[in-house]
Amino acid sequence: MEASNLRSAKKAGEDLKALYLDHKKYKSLSNKIKECIHLEILYLQHNKIEELPNWISNFTHLKELYLGGNSFTSLPLSFCLLSELKILTCSGTRLQELPKKFGSLESLEILTLEDCPIKSLPDSFSNLSNLKKLDMTLSDLKSIPRDFNRLEKLEDLSFSMTELEAFPIKICELPNLRSLSISSSNINSIPKEIGKLTSLTKLTLSGCPISSLPKSILHLKNLDSLALYKTKLEPIKTKDFLSPLNLRTIII
Repeated sequence: MEASNLRSAKKAGEDLKALYLDHKKYKSLSNKIKECIHLEILYLQHNKIEELPNWISNFTHLKELYLGGNSFTSLPLSFCLLSELKILTCSGTRLQELPKKFGSLESLEILTLEDCPIKSLPDSFSNLSNLKKLDMTLSDLKSIPRDFNRLEKLEDLSFSMTELEAFPIKICELPNLRSLSISSSNINSIPKEIGKLTSLTKLTLSGCPISSLPKSILHLKNLDSLALYKTKLEPIKTKDFLSPLNLRTIII
């Protein structure tokens, strides 16, 4: 860590609430950061951090943690003790899996795992009862937990450019989902259950090899934006089929 930042952290001690350490080329975290036990916001993006220390759990007041662009492949088990964490960003890291007790982070509202080689989520993930946004774009995701529908507060979900082979039907049981993106995947059919997503305002299915849409999609009366380009749908027939919906934006 730069000397100026270290002096600042030491001086502020327990009173320090936010620390910005992006783009510093750090490979590890200095033990001196441990003194900042009242941190609420910590930025560590675009460094070269290969491993997070177990003592990160000391930051029991941490609400926002930005870790994107680092080299770590896992999170320590103690990470799950950050009970007040609301925002976590790990985009562009080498993170391969989440701890089994990740669902203990029940305050979490926004989780970004974009461009991470994560293939699955732990069963406890469904315990994230306050999660509102999940972005797993460009991840290696192949499946979701069977109780994924328990994420009842989820509003914004992106599984675009993942390894999903089929549309996860459990998504259709999320009552507050407003934005759903599953573009550029191998999903070739949309289940009729999609009509249950009556809160949905934005749906992106572009780049999927789908050749038809279920009639139930016409139940999505709040749908405002629909992207279907680079699919196998016929543009004219599809527009006619969707005409009962008052779409502001439709791209085919």
